[in-house]
Amino acid sequence: MFSLKPPVLKKKVDTTFIPFPIYNDDRTIVNPWPKFHGILGQQTVIIKNLNEIAHLNNKGCFGQSTLPHQNICSSYRLCKNKTIKCKTNWKSMQLIPFNFSENCNDIYDEIGNNDVNIPTNWKDLKDNFPDKLQSLEILSGQKKDGIYYLQLEEAFFLLHTLECLEIKNEDNTVFNEDECWRIFSSLKPSFPFLYAAYHYYRSKEWVVKSGIQYGGDFVLYKISPVYYHSSYVVIIDINGHKTKLSSWSEMLGCVRMTEAASKDLLLCTIVGPTFEESNTIDMSKYTIKETIIKRWVPAQNRKNI
Repeated sequence: MFSLKPPVLKKKVDTTFIPFPIYNDDRTIVNPWPKFHGILGQQTVIIKNLNEIAHLNNKGCFGQSTLPHQNICSSYRLCKNKTIKCKTNWKSMQLIPFNFSENCNDIYDEIGNNDVNIPTNWKDLKDNFPDKLQSLEILSGQKKDGIYYLQLEEAFFLLHTLECLEIKNEDNTVFNEDECWRIFSSLKPSFPFLYAAYHYYRSKEWVVKSGIQYGGDFVLYKISPVYYHSSYVVIIDINGHKTKLSSWSEMLGCVRMTEAASKDLLLCTIVGPTFEESNTIDMSKYTIKETIIKRWVPAQNRKNI
């Protein structure tokens, strides 16, 4: 059995990181229970409210944007660091759904720090400092057009497991869990199996993102992509049919590619029923087996020969 290597650290981990968007900053349960709102797209669920985007992005790393990462919502940690550097009293700074790039100069140098009057909170900024508000929007990249969206697996996890997402269509028709299960499965026939894997790894405290850039179904991050590079590329094997590894040459090529990216290839075999209209949501019907696939190099294993 192969030993699991530790994930590659990007930067010092913020110990205040919160894994799900149902907790407050002090890790107490949000009361009342949060309810985010999404609009069903072609194969994604689009989030439009900026404050909801901030919570989903910073608490659990749900969703992604069509804009570069530095142009989407800031993490609470960066906002608080800016507050400390500026030595001002931005009590509600953590709620601002803007991203202040670490490469920018100090915010107040950009918007004018020579003013005698400085806003004390977000409401004060919006009500009394429209010029500064506009500058912050420009600095944050908020003026650029972009879409923030959830993958179907992410959306169903928030809807079904955390019960903190409401999904509707463009006509404002709200879908319940069973309707979303049927719709998502019709949009993506492999959805029940992909969701079973997503649910499994999220329950193991991994942050799960799309693995299309590595030829896989998912990639797994420890804590957050902000702090760690992804550790594993996951390929889903549905009922014994390796859809993306149909030959040894494809498997070898995938292994070599993941090794070059300092990751491991994880084959996740899921056995369970395929989607049928009459099926109800029952994750207990799906079983999961994991296999780490590595290339055997004789020069590195001479002691075992």
